[in-house]
Order: sequence, then C-alpha cells, then structure tokens
Amino acid sequence: STKAFQTAGVQLLSDPEVVTTIESSLDVKLLPLDSYTAMTAEIQSNRELLTADDGTTNLLTKYNTQLLQVQAEIDSLKEEHEALSNEMTTKFGLDKWCGECKGGWGRCDARVEYLKSTYGNNVILSKVDIMKEGVCVKS
Repeated sequence: STKAFQTAGVQLLSDPEVVTTIESSLDVKLLPLDSYTAMTAEIQSNRELLTADDGTTNLLTKYNTQLLQVQAEIDSLKEEHEALSNEMTTKFGLDKWCGECKGGWGRCDARVEYLKSTYGNNVILSKVDIMKEGVCVKS
C-alpha cells in the first residue's frame, strides 16, 4: 500500500547511513528545508549588500573608490607631516642632535628613550632639554 511505502521511505531517509550513502553517490548535500531557506536568504541578503538601492552601482566598487580617496588623503597628510617635522627639526635645532655621544647617563638617545618610557616625556622636548645643557650637540 501507499502508506506502507511512505512509512518505509521516511524510515530509510531518517537513517544517517542511508542519507550519507545517497549524498556521496549523488555528490550533493541533503538539507532540511529550514536550513536551505536560511542559506538562500543569507545569499540573497549578501547580494543586496553588494548592490546599491538603484541596483546599478556595486557597493564594493563604491567602497574601493572611497578607500582610494582616503589613502590619497593619508598620503597628502604624511607629506604635510614630513614637511612640518623638517621645519620643526630646524626650528628647535634638532638637526644638530648627535644622539651617539655619552653624557653622565650613557648615550643621549638611550637617555631620551629612558625618559620617554619611564616618565612619558615627549621625545622632542627631552632632546631640546638635553641640548640646552650643552650636551649631545654636533659641532
């Protein structure tokens, strides 16, 4: 009867070994309907994330464009920072900083690093203070 055939089919598909055999022979993965529905919904939502509201602009392209703009701005700021650093180095006389000579505390660069790590002192101000004492200045 149909009912007996249906019951036998349900019992067979409930057996994990039978399901594994079917999956391997057909090279597919059998899923419960709710898992399949959840996966297809996630795929669709990811597709929607990649397209803009009007459906024409790829958001990935839009974000890559924004990334390039931000990177260009960062490069510009790095150049400005470098120019200001060079100006500050000249203005404070740090271009005369030796760093290798020895004061009563050892090498001057080591002293600046010690002041920075121990007391949180600013590197530039530490160098300027040491140079005011007439130490670690190139001749």
